[in-house]
Amino acid sequence: MIEKVSIIIPAYNVEREIEESIDSILEQTYDNLEIIIINDGSIDNTFSIIKRYASSDNRIKVINQENSGQSVARNKGLNEATGKYIYFFDADDFLQKEAIFELVNKMQQFDADMITFDANVLKSKRIIPYINHKKMRENTVYSRTSFLKHTRWNNTPVWIYFYKKDFLINNNISFLQNIIYEDNLFYIDTISNASSIVYINRPFFLYKKRINSTMGNLYNVNFKIKSFCIVTNEIDIRQNNQKNEDIFYDFLNYRKNVANANIINLRGNGSIIKSFIFMLKNNLTNKFMLFYFVKLFLKRLVSLFKRVAS
Repeated sequence: MIEKVSIIIPAYNVEREIEESIDSILEQTYDNLEIIIINDGSIDNTFSIIKRYASSDNRIKVINQENSGQSVARNKGLNEATGKYIYFFDADDFLQKEAIFELVNKMQQFDADMITFDANVLKSKRIIPYINHKKMRENTVYSRTSFLKHTRWNNTPVWIYFYKKDFLINNNISFLQNIIYEDNLFYIDTISNASSIVYINRPFFLYKKRINSTMGNLYNVNFKIKSFCIVTNEIDIRQNNQKNEDIFYDFLNYRKNVANANIINLRGNGSIIKSFIFMLKNNLTNKFMLFYFVKLFLKRLVSLFKRVAS
């Protein structure tokens, strides 16, 4: 049976990139697609471009909203989705044309909760590896525990995962609204509930870094700090329900440390000394943070030497 796949695409001020991104979806070798594009209050020509595409392809459904952020847009898309499978895509990136076909085939073969794959990044006009699950094997079903033993714990981007819709709905998994970096908690909640995860050893996704995003006018330092604080609090809630000898507990601890490291860096406003003082005052010192500061210091040192040498 050719099952429907719902592809959910938030879009904010992507008039220069969105045509290539939508084309990469329309050119998929898998036809039974429902393409839900949410215009997140764009103030450029994004909405006009989306409507033009929708008028020529009945698989495209357009939702228009005031600028509310990526979380709200993705949740709206998920609520509207009628496909058996869900894929969250960004409106300024690119998907290999055989991706959905391969993902559906693998999903039907293993009936997994979710599938992950690799991604490349476009940097200085060169395509280089970005996310690679080096320790995972194809045609292997991973449980939550075995997945965490075989993958890096910072593979949070939602666009390197392909989901069974029932898995998300039955476990009440959605994006926490009114924050940014919402992928963090969504990633945690999917891994928390997944009993079967499969890997495809292919870089289906091409990531294109862009200064602005679907976050729009929500994007500022104070809002970033607030968002990371909310993330750490939410992780604490989830961690309280875990045994501290469980690998998932350690995974949550790692994700919390990452969020706290970002808070410390933002509070320092570019100053390592200010960041370090904030860490000490807020009792956030541990091995992870000390290692983080050593890496940060070495990075700044290398950057200084490069400037002097030039």
